[in-house]
Order: sequence, then C-alpha cells, then structure tokens
Amino acid sequence: MDVFYDPADAASAAALDGLVSGHADYLRESLGVNPRPAACRAPAAVVIASERTTIGGGAAGGEEGGAGGGGAALGFTAVLATPAATLVAAAALAACGGDAELAEALGVVLASR
Repeated sequence: MDVFYDPADAASAAALDGLVSGHADYLRESLGVNPRPAACRAPAAVVIASERTTIGGGAAGGEEGGAGGGGAALGFTAVLATPAATLVAAAALAACGGDAELAEALGVVLASR
C-alpha cells in the first residue's frame, strides 16, 4: 500500500512537502510508508480510499513542529492506493510456450499478488 497527498492549492503544496519531510520518521512509523505527492502515483495504481481533509489553522500557539511557520490551514486529499500490474497477454503466452491455459493461470496468480 502507498499513501499519497494531493494539495488543494499551490500554497498548500510547499507547506505539505515540508511537513511530510519534517515528520518523515513519525509518518513512516505510524503508516508503515512515507506519504508521497500524488504526482508520484503510478497511472495504473488502484485507489483504495481517498478523503479530503484540512490540517492546521488551529488555536494560537501553533502545533508542535508546525508546517513551516504560520497557522494557515492546509487543504489536501489523502489517497490510499496499491500498485497494479498489467499482464501483456502476448508476452505471457510466449513465456508459457504457447500454452493458453498456462498463460491464463499465470495471469490469475500474478493478479492475486
């Protein structure tokens, strides 16, 4: 599984990048992965869930670590996705020595992983 963030606007993008890199160890420990910008998501990735949210903009005194100073709210969409692979039927058939049944079975096994 991968976690991506898609900033709501250009102003949020730099602040979110800084926030994520500044808290990389915590996020990796909590999520098991490092969140990455949505632009890094492969086109074939399958989105499991996504949610629009806002962080920051809280009470005076700020939040620990901050998002690069300032208390402006940062809007973004969090996306949980899994990589996907596409099997090229002709290549699978060739790899299986022309055995269509074996090529189909190979596709089933690869899709299950």
